[in-house]
Amino acid sequence: MSILLVACYDYLPKKQLNIETISPSRVYANTDAREGGDTEFEWIDQQENAWLCRVNGDTPYPFCSLTILLSPKDTLDSVDLSNFDDISINLDYSGDSNYIRFFIRNSFQHDKKPESSEQDSQVIQKLEGAKFNFVNIETHKFYSPVSISSADLRVADWWIEQFDVKPIDTKPDISDALAIGIDVPFPFPKGEHAFSLHSISMTGKYLSKETLYLLISVLLGLALISEMLFHYINLRLNVNTKSVQISKLNRENKLFKELAHKDNLSGAYNRQGLERVLVELNNKQQLDDFAIVIIDIDNFKQVNDTYGHVCGDGVICATVNVIKDTIRNDDVVARWGGEEFVILLRCDSQSNLSKFCQKLSTAIKAPPYPELPISGITASGGAAMLKEHATFDAAFEHADTLLYKAKNNGKDTIVC
Repeated sequence: MSILLVACYDYLPKKQLNIETISPSRVYANTDAREGGDTEFEWIDQQENAWLCRVNGDTPYPFCSLTILLSPKDTLDSVDLSNFDDISINLDYSGDSNYIRFFIRNSFQHDKKPESSEQDSQVIQKLEGAKFNFVNIETHKFYSPVSISSADLRVADWWIEQFDVKPIDTKPDISDALAIGIDVPFPFPKGEHAFSLHSISMTGKYLSKETLYLLISVLLGLALISEMLFHYINLRLNVNTKSVQISKLNRENKLFKELAHKDNLSGAYNRQGLERVLVELNNKQQLDDFAIVIIDIDNFKQVNDTYGHVCGDGVICATVNVIKDTIRNDDVVARWGGEEFVILLRCDSQSNLSKFCQKLSTAIKAPPYPELPISGITASGGAAMLKEHATFDAAFEHADTLLYKAKNNGKDTIVC
């Protein structure tokens, strides 16, 4: 798009400034009479913008010009003409000069004040010091409207010398134009010179190339910022989506727990329920995030034999409650059979697994059981990290081996 704008710059719509009807208060005739000369200016038909310059005597530097203020009001406000490239002048001329001079007076601030008499108006005084940009046009070209380029304008040497202008300020400038005008350049032949100005029009771009390049740069910058903002928002949305997925996973895990088969006595999962959880975790490739802990209540047969099966059932339920209070929501406990339980623990290291096993062993034997006729319940167990084994069955077998090792080493411990 940017390349297309630059390539089509010359074909973009143009703005136009037309000067056809001239208000008398906006026109200034200037001759050398102000300096003692005898050149005369005379309106032939002011309504038709027709005038006559008559060079009578031997004035060294005769001049006779018509100056038109550019301000739409009868004031000396300036107009920026820097974006106008082409100037068309429709003028009839009759006289002996070989050239007609078109000029643009541009506001200029300098230390040296222009020479003027007390009778000169403030407008004339300001115009006298304005930069004199001009171009000479051969008179034979005025048989039809003449087109010139603003790039052909140059600054008059006499103006540079008169006001001792610095070299940096000698370049043409029409960005603060006050007036335009028509006259005859030196040497000004004696006799009558008749002018009839039909129109002056200027055409140019609404945007200079520099402004267009700046605008394109700004737009490209905004596009880049917009794209970065879009990617940022998209990233945030993805993060939010991941958060939603994690929340969904947590809800699904909870749902699995609710839907899986439960042990009627303890409320923990039974084997079928645990197997269902294992399948879901395996499908989501999350099994390696867990460890397996196998727990067996110590001396459980003696409890049943001494206190009866009702008390034995109470011990099982109490043990499950202690396990549930110790594990987290993401963890799973299942009654594997009899007094044996399997815990799926989300765990990332062997050291964390050891800490959990010690905590669980302490928790099982810590609380009194006032509802039971016994005290001092303990349990033995074995634990293994699933990611350290090729299959769940291999990890289960390893944990089961460690369970028997705990039993043989005095019970009341969980071996990792």
